[in-house]
Amino acid sequence: MRKVWSLFSWRSWGLIRYNSVWQNVAALFYVGLARQWSGLDYIRDVLLFLIFSLTGTAYGYLINDLADVELDRRAGKPNVFHGLRRGRAIGVTAIAFGVMVVCGLPFAARPDFLPLWIAWALTATFYSLPPVRLKERGAVGLVATILAQQPLPAALAFAALGYLCTWGALVFIAYITLRGISSDVGHQMRDRARDEVAGATTFAVRHGHTAIARLYGLSLEVETLLLGAVLIVLLVDAPPFVLGAWAVSPVWPLLIAYLALLPFTLGRAWMRLNRGEWIDPYDESPEGPPRDLLHLIHHPFPTVLLPLYLALWLTVLDWPNVVFVVGLGCYTGYTALGVGPQRGRCRNCAAGWGDARMDFDVVVIGAGPSGAAAAREIAQGGGRVALLERDAYPGQRAACGGGIEGADLELLGLPDSLIQRRITRREHHFPWGHTVIADPHVITLRQELDRWLAEESVAAGAELFTHTRVRVVKRLAAKRVEVTADDRATQQAVTYTARLAIFADGPHTLAPRAGKLGFTCTPATAALGLFYELAWPNTPMAHHEIHFAPAISPWGYLWIFPARDLLNVGLTVLPSSVNRTQTLEARLRAFIDSRFDLRDRPILRRAGGHIPVVPAARFYDDNMLVVGDAAGMVDALTDAGIANGVCGGRLAGQTACEALASGDYSAAFLARYQARWQASPRGQMTRFQSRLTRALLPVNRLDPYLYAKVMQILFLGRDLRRWQKLRLLAYPLIRSVLTPDTQR
Repeated sequence: MRKVWSLFSWRSWGLIRYNSVWQNVAALFYVGLARQWSGLDYIRDVLLFLIFSLTGTAYGYLINDLADVELDRRAGKPNVFHGLRRGRAIGVTAIAFGVMVVCGLPFAARPDFLPLWIAWALTATFYSLPPVRLKERGAVGLVATILAQQPLPAALAFAALGYLCTWGALVFIAYITLRGISSDVGHQMRDRARDEVAGATTFAVRHGHTAIARLYGLSLEVETLLLGAVLIVLLVDAPPFVLGAWAVSPVWPLLIAYLALLPFTLGRAWMRLNRGEWIDPYDESPEGPPRDLLHLIHHPFPTVLLPLYLALWLTVLDWPNVVFVVGLGCYTGYTALGVGPQRGRCRNCAAGWGDARMDFDVVVIGAGPSGAAAAREIAQGGGRVALLERDAYPGQRAACGGGIEGADLELLGLPDSLIQRRITRREHHFPWGHTVIADPHVITLRQELDRWLAEESVAAGAELFTHTRVRVVKRLAAKRVEVTADDRATQQAVTYTARLAIFADGPHTLAPRAGKLGFTCTPATAALGLFYELAWPNTPMAHHEIHFAPAISPWGYLWIFPARDLLNVGLTVLPSSVNRTQTLEARLRAFIDSRFDLRDRPILRRAGGHIPVVPAARFYDDNMLVVGDAAGMVDALTDAGIANGVCGGRLAGQTACEALASGDYSAAFLARYQARWQASPRGQMTRFQSRLTRALLPVNRLDPYLYAKVMQILFLGRDLRRWQKLRLLAYPLIRSVLTPDTQR
């Protein structure tokens, strides 16, 4: 039963929606109050329409997922049909459609119901179904989405109860329409990057983040005002309570609560979105924004408080309507306990359908570049490998500038579609001058890069499990490991068993808890990085900028990397090298505010994290390996780690294949992995930079310019003569180190 429910409980397209169910049911309750219609006939029609709407909404989402199953797999987006045979998927969709038809027939003879039903069915069907695919027709697709999800189902509700041609119905439909606009514009804003990678030309993809954010802010403000109009309709149309000579409307408490919230919410969404902040009251994901008053007026107020209040009012007028109060209570408790409709899941192997194996040869924890590279290597070698990702898609929370050296392009095999911009020169700004060098680079977005690398591993045969947060890894008898994780989509625990576990879960890896291996994150072993993505459509900048100065970062640097429609501006700093009087964000903001070309740019995204500067002492233990940031495979001076992670992942994958072939998973056998890494040029460079950093950090307290001097001499000093290097080391005692501008 749970397997069937996982398909039919998908987010609905019509009146019933798991995150706004009872806001829409409030419209049905309004009809009962306005017409003073009660009794078993009213209860029967409401319940029958709810079943009709629930199955219709399930059909809308199922037909969408059926058409998009391959696109969603490539983009790492949720789809209930991942791993399900196409014939069975078509059968499930047909069942939903058939039940909807049976439940809708009793209303077909009522005025305006049948044409509205046909219009909704056509829009919902051809929203994703080729050859029409309304969703890829820009503004037309956005309008089709909104019509199918809100106005048409709301109009069907009023037509089913014979109350469509009234001004109260029009106000309710207008409010529900604005909720649909807000919900779907917000959805397109959140999915813009993934849709662009998948090749879906949605409205957000065509017009960019700034346009979609402004539209979202405007719709949220109008929606807030229309909620007040709905309350006024209830105040006028619904019957009052008669207390002696007084007739008092029970709507007054709701109206007073709304007016109390209005000063704290009206205009806030528009202003904050225009400032570049990420405001999204319709994001119900676990990683969504915090719940505040803006969320309260857009969700709990219309979806819980309003319908519950109306249901209680109906019960007072006619006691059989208590069935609605009971239904509300049961549904609320059902979903609150995590048994009912859940947030979307994204798997290559849907549990319970097809080949849903929880036993693998290797489990890779983390689907970043290093984890995806290891999984691909193992899958190509014939191993059964599970790739576990904690977020909705790989790279969702990746914190990185996205710069890749030209020499590493062949290593990664990066397709042109992922290259945001090609860079031919790099500018270095030192306290003593300005240096420009020819240095081929490319810029990519880490969200897109990580998804592509994971997709390549899936194409090779790996199985990707998203929304999967690993809690415990422990070694079992008989040469096996057990990985216990929480499936955040279903709120259930999942256990994976394998012969090997590869930790690619970043600097805060679980490896040290599971065995004697892995990186340990401390202020002395990890730098801090923070970046903003600033909106700049069609930015003309065609070069990198790297800034070195003690005021920016005593041991680190600030970068500006131009992508296609944005700038990635960030900095790194080693915590042990700074005093705590100024935060990392304050340093970054101060630099941005000092640049006239940056200070007014909207912030599209903000992210940060730790960057290892000391390699892990051990990369291996019995049945376990670590790779990427979890092993400290990062250059301590430059903070470069993407190519290192991919190379390390391939070495880990090759070692895992050898272990599977030999049946030996002991630490002694797996030690060859660390030996190979340390013998490689990249391994030698990470060790050299780490040792140099640890040796020079004490001196940095005496000379705050030391990091900049080291970077110029080591990486940019080929054209400097010996006397120039000596004068550079003497800065600021000798200030004429170089001419103000040097170039090579």
